[in-house]
Amino acid sequence: MKHVTLALCLLVASLTSFAQAPKQTKNFKAFIREMKIASTADSLHSQMKSVFMDEEPAPGKAFFKELKSRVSEKELTKAIAPVITKHFSDAELGDIAAKMAAKTIKSDDFDRKPGFMTELATAIASWAATAVDQMEEKLEKEQEEE
Repeated sequence: MKHVTLALCLLVASLTSFAQAPKQTKNFKAFIREMKIASTADSLHSQMKSVFMDEEPAPGKAFFKELKSRVSEKELTKAIAPVITKHFSDAELGDIAAKMAAKTIKSDDFDRKPGFMTELATAIASWAATAVDQMEEKLEKEQEEE
């Protein structure tokens, strides 16, 4: 349980839907790149890894390899895609990505989409909590088998 609470706190500071992910267009991918979702996923992975490394006995390489595959840019993108496409059209995603790349983005580009940032943070937190729960269960099972 301590892992879930810690992960949720870390996620809110760093900032699911299990429905089929929307099509990832060129504009969607540019938006994901400019939002730095890869670095968010890497940061979350590192934070989760440190928490699991404190376990006694420490998990093995296979456990951490699975953690890395579950807490990746690809998996995070799948989790947040429905929120993004709910709030932005493909053209808007392209426009915002271009503004972010040019460093001309303004806060009102997101403010015009009420609830977007809250829904995004909630989707990330839900996704991470699920990943942590699943990995915690896996670790407990492995430790019981030893």
